[in-house]
This record gives sequence, structure tokens and C-alpha cells, in this order.
Amino acid sequence: MSLIDVLSLCNYCIMANVLDYNTYQFPLSKGRKPTARELHLRDWYDYNALSPLKRRYFAYIRGLALNLLVWIACNYDIAPATQEEPPVESAPCEVMIEVMTPFLTNQACAILNYKRRAEAQDIPGVPNCTAADVQRQLELLFYDNPNIINDIDFDSDLSLYETFAFGDCSWRVRKRVAPMRLPGIFKTFVVYVLSCLRLAEDDPHTVGTTKGDRMFERGATLGFPSSKGQGAPKQTVNDDGGPEQESDEDGENRDPVNGSEGQTAGRKRKRAS
Repeated sequence: MSLIDVLSLCNYCIMANVLDYNTYQFPLSKGRKPTARELHLRDWYDYNALSPLKRRYFAYIRGLALNLLVWIACNYDIAPATQEEPPVESAPCEVMIEVMTPFLTNQACAILNYKRRAEAQDIPGVPNCTAADVQRQLELLFYDNPNIINDIDFDSDLSLYETFAFGDCSWRVRKRVAPMRLPGIFKTFVVYVLSCLRLAEDDPHTVGTTKGDRMFERGATLGFPSSKGQGAPKQTVNDDGGPEQESDEDGENRDPVNGSEGQTAGRKRKRAS
């Protein structure tokens, strides 16, 4: 397996939720036009048809991939094969910035560019998945995340990103004379042109949790239907994103998304009948 094969696998794991069909669907209207309520919950809490378990799985494998990239950078020196072998090894931070980060960002931009071009040509795709939706998911992944670079402007012209390949360059990979072995995992992140190397959490789930995941977790505490179509808890969210308790004329709790009776109300009515 080549270096590019390993990096491609890591990139896929990092962007798995962006590529998943259920990211752009909703539990109660999968494959159909979403309701205004579902769109509202998506905007506030990244609500979609991914189950909480699948979200945690994606966060975990994303964290594993990020940790693996850092481990490779700390243990191997990577440089273009055409470049003269330098007298000293490059720092792990340089490997992350010059090799791994560009490959990840190039593929992310290519995904969005492909979607924009498909829309311009009226090529149908996944229901409820527009270029704006894909861009939103990429922003939730890359922005406000210290473990992933966050200097990409997805609003810019991405027409130059036409391939998933990483140029025509061959790479020279050699094991470091003194691999970096520290009590933790180093994370590299770029803020505009500045870069630094910091000691961070190495727990895969912690490392792989994104802004979208945190939004969903906040919404889940308020309560909304899961991807299995289960009724929402008593506490829901109002149109301003705050907690709210909806009820019918008899004072029973109702599902905030589809307006049907919640589980508690349904059980009470069944006993009464």
C-alpha cells in the first residue's frame, strides 16, 4: 500500500459524514421534500437521518484517521522524490502542512466543485442534497475545529479543483532517525498562514468530534425524533432554538416535527381506551 493510498483512506474517514446519503435526509421524510420544521432543526442542530450511534461512529473513525496522520508525520519524513535529500529531517509539522493538509483540502474542494458543476448542468443527485448543503457540511467539519485546518474559503471559485489525485509527484518516505514519542498525540492546525504544533487529546472520539456533532448533541438534550422515527421527549425546541413544550388541546405532549402525539400521550390514550 502506497502513502497516497493511506492518506486517501484517512481523508475518506475524515469526510465520511459529508459523503453519507443520510446526512442530507430526515427521519420522517427520507427521500421526500423536508418540512419547514425539519429544516429549522437542521439549521440549529444539524438534525438529519444519521442515528446518534452512526454519528459517534463517524466521530470515532475520524479521530482514528487524524491520529494516524499525526503518527505518520511523527515517525516518518516525507518529501517529493525529485527533491534533493535534505541534510536534516523535516519537522512533523512541515509534513502535515506540506503533504497531508493539502491532499485533504484538495479533495474536499474537489467534492464541492463536482457538486456545483453537476447542479449547473442539471444533473440529478441525492434528494435534498444541494451544493449549498455540501458546503455547509464541509464548513461544519473544517471550521471551529482545532484538529483540522480551518483556513479554507469554500465561497471562493473552486474550479481549479478538478481531480481527487494529488498531483503527479512521487514521494520519498523514510523512517525518522529519532521518531517523536511523547505522552500524547501532536495535532497540527493552520490558522491562515500561521501554524503550530500542540499537545492535544488523543481519544479518537474527542479528536473526531466536529462543530456539527456538538450542535446535534445540544439539540438531542432538548429532544427531537431520532433516525428511527421515534417520538420526541417532552422538551423540544421553539422557533428561536430555545426549549419549548408543545401540547394538544388536552394538554398532552406532541411531536414537534410531525405534530403527532408523543409517546407519553399515546400511552395515556391507549390506557384510557
